[in-house]
Amino acid sequence: MGLVRALVVGVGNRMYGDDGYGDLLVEALERCGARGFETFRGSHLGLGMLGFLEGYDVLVFIDVVDPSLGGDPGNVVTMEIDPTRVPAEEYGPIVRGTDSHRVSPAHLVALLYSSGLFRGKAYLVGVVPGTLEFGRPVSETVLKATPKVLKSLESLLKSLGLENFYWDSECLVKTIRELSSRG
Repeated sequence: MGLVRALVVGVGNRMYGDDGYGDLLVEALERCGARGFETFRGSHLGLGMLGFLEGYDVLVFIDVVDPSLGGDPGNVVTMEIDPTRVPAEEYGPIVRGTDSHRVSPAHLVALLYSSGLFRGKAYLVGVVPGTLEFGRPVSETVLKATPKVLKSLESLLKSLGLENFYWDSECLVKTIRELSSRG
């Protein structure tokens, strides 16, 4: 297998507690010198992300997921996003709506696929949130899930043939806490 171009995308609005976790984690990956894949802080851009996601072999979204997919707050799930099945009922719990700012990773991948801009594989590494309240920081429960999220991301990237990637887990745990406390 040749060189795999992978993009790790952080999704979520930092103003709504745990919803901002994906965006925070990707910022921490950038600040801590992660390498071997590219990153994009999608924040709450929704459809505005489309142009940044094309041309990759692999897209990995970091986001929060509905408890129906993962159970208790802080649990971590990894799932493949099949663009030919969106918006199938199985993606219902990760579908947030269809306005331009509140669109799920599944919808983004389906739009890229249907427009011919993406033919790779897409995945979601999701954390079950504890709170999605406006003005709240990321919950302690979700912050404590960071090592599990990193382990899931590492396993996924290795399974896809990426071998020369690196991050400093200690730096990431510290940095995401710092970023979260800034609000």
